[in-house]
Amino acid sequence: MESRKAQNSKQLRWQIPELSPLDRHSATWAHLKKRFLSIGWQHPHKPMPRVRAILKISHQEDALEKFFLYRDEVDAEIGVRTDPPGNTKLRFHGTAVRCLLGETPRHCKPCSHPSCSLCSIIKASFCVAKCGLPFSTQLEVLH
Repeated sequence: MESRKAQNSKQLRWQIPELSPLDRHSATWAHLKKRFLSIGWQHPHKPMPRVRAILKISHQEDALEKFFLYRDEVDAEIGVRTDPPGNTKLRFHGTAVRCLLGETPRHCKPCSHPSCSLCSIIKASFCVAKCGLPFSTQLEVLH
């Protein structure tokens, strides 16, 4: 019989989304890079970053169920189906990184370092209470 820790570990692995690098020559890469550099970068006094990787995050369908329900509630509250549904918007978020996620095609799995904000966000979503707080790590990268 499996221990509770082993069962929880299996469940956590099931919930971690898959990441895959986008092809640098694809139309999607070009579109997202352009959006980020033209309207996503909100720091006029900082140098424009170089886009090194764009990763597609693929969640399990059951993990997205809560999001889809909320999105439908937003449309129901407004009284019309919005475009995009649920008033969803493409947004960019800079955060601290302690690993090499996205640096090479081999680095496409979230790490388990507790202070790697990027991987924590990918695995467990945003912690709104921490938004806007200053951070300090050895390696700070915008992804």
